[in-house]
Amino acid sequence: MNKTAKHEETAAVLTASLKSTGLSGEELARFMQLWADGGFLGALRILRRRRLDLLEEIHSRQKMIDLIDCIIHKIRTDSL
Repeated sequence: MNKTAKHEETAAVLTASLKSTGLSGEELARFMQLWADGGFLGALRILRRRRLDLLEEIHSRQKMIDLIDCIIHKIRTDSL
């Protein structure tokens, strides 16, 4: 496989992977442009920002779960 074909294959796999992380179309395009141009720090910044967004979503969902658990506990202990 020549270098161009390898690069295209890598780009296709990377694009598919990044789409599954929930990056917006704009973020994905920006990431791919930075990556192609060797702007790895900028590309990493995009990934770190997405990671933080996902962590915030997790924390928000965990708070909801905690609240549900609290209500369940109060119902079970007849303290609601």
